[in-house]
Amino acid sequence: MKRKAQIRATSKGIKFIDFWVLVAHELGQARLHINPQATSLEKFIRVNSDVRTYLHCAIKESYASSGCQHLGSDISLEAVLDILGETAYQLQKDNSGDLFDIELLEEIAWLICDRFANQVRELVKRSEAWQCEQKGNGAKAATVISFPNYKIRKANARL
Repeated sequence: MKRKAQIRATSKGIKFIDFWVLVAHELGQARLHINPQATSLEKFIRVNSDVRTYLHCAIKESYASSGCQHLGSDISLEAVLDILGETAYQLQKDNSGDLFDIELLEEIAWLICDRFANQVRELVKRSEAWQCEQKGNGAKAATVISFPNYKIRKANARL
């Protein structure tokens, strides 16, 4: 039975396998090289592919950071977005990736923001509430910047 590229949400959230199958379907299976018929994480990521290891590491890390026990476990979009950002930052810092690598990570983040807008809005609300709480305690909190605004400012700074 072939797995459809759709999300079956559980009462808690989005299944790990369904999330990454959707990403592979939307961005192209050739870019992620995953096995939608897999029964374990080791079989889910096709080892003999030409995809860079950073992406497979990010997928494995999203599994661990989400506390997944199996491929049908719920994935944390917050963890995925954190991992994508950290991976892009590390690639840029180490000069180990090219522009296409970072753009692929950004495309996955865009896909999350597009397909899971309600969940992302909830994440932003929680983050803003936490920042307000931290400011009330006298602590400095990090600023949350949207990807589009950041990309526009970064492009304008190069002019």
